[in-house]
Amino acid sequence: MKQFALSIFIIFLFISCATTNQEIPPIENGIDYDLSSTVVKLSPEILVKDNSEEKILDIISISSYEIKTSIDFTFNNNELYEVQIGTQEFVAAVEDTKLLLDASYYLKNDKGKLTITSNKPFSRITIFDKVHIILLSHDKEKYINYIFSTLDECDDRALFNSDEEYLQFFEHDGGILGDNVLFTVSYPEDNNKLNLIFELARKHSIKTIINFSGSVVESGEFKVCNVTNAHDLMIEILNNKGPYLIFSKPDSNTSLVVALLESLMGARLVNIEDCYMRYFESRYSLTKDDYRYNIIKEAFTSNLKMITGASELVDKSLLHFSVNYLKNSLSLTTNDISGLRLALR
Repeated sequence: MKQFALSIFIIFLFISCATTNQEIPPIENGIDYDLSSTVVKLSPEILVKDNSEEKILDIISISSYEIKTSIDFTFNNNELYEVQIGTQEFVAAVEDTKLLLDASYYLKNDKGKLTITSNKPFSRITIFDKVHIILLSHDKEKYINYIFSTLDECDDRALFNSDEEYLQFFEHDGGILGDNVLFTVSYPEDNNKLNLIFELARKHSIKTIINFSGSVVESGEFKVCNVTNAHDLMIEILNNKGPYLIFSKPDSNTSLVVALLESLMGARLVNIEDCYMRYFESRYSLTKDDYRYNIIKEAFTSNLKMITGASELVDKSLLHFSVNYLKNSLSLTTNDISGLRLALR
């Protein structure tokens, strides 16, 4: 009897030791882990950060480059997520069901499975870590501000083909907008760039500079109009001769004002968007295959829809919505609007 009891105690002790959670070392290259766990399924609503308790996903399998969890919704393009794995935090944007993380990590929705993959070994992640995902793109301001914060400015003149490209000194066209009539330039951060802009203004026979940057620009050579609102910008175009150069900041209202002028002159939406995106292509070397490109472009189009009140922006409605905005929001008269069209031809 004593031998039987001792045998039971030894078996129980063996099972107890075998099932005790022991700390797993961080993931290392070339080492594969296999873990089964209870599947936690979440709806999109649960992923939205609010006052309720935030949910987490259990990791169900890990390899040196892969962590998989089960999830029951599909990612939407151009949404932003905050991802935390253990103590590591990332921010990810979606493109074609793929989330890009710090250029080293991405998340991909594959047949109902969320896969977190890295092109380098994960560090400080174990099979006991939780995957924590919060949908951020409902907070549009936080969303677009994050995207802008990830851009790296290119300010080496040697990398640009021309001074125009280096300074984002661009001509605007489309519809019946005249050649060499309307230009925009990125507001200069220093006097050297400002002097170079003045050189380009001479080259392009600029007669009127309209500064809508929030700072004051002075010149004894050009007619400079420092304005603080869109209405005054339009009036300065009416009261002065072109060609016109508008000092612009693309993340300000200047881009939308220029888009209204392009719309007024019959430019197509794709042309307006391309003109806007030239700034990011030049200043930040942003390419069309970068996931941030479409996010920035769609944010611009969304803002244009918002200020004009358009439910949908299509080429045939751009002129209508721009005229309504100039009349109703900027208090321009029909004669003012006709004058703008004449000035920009």
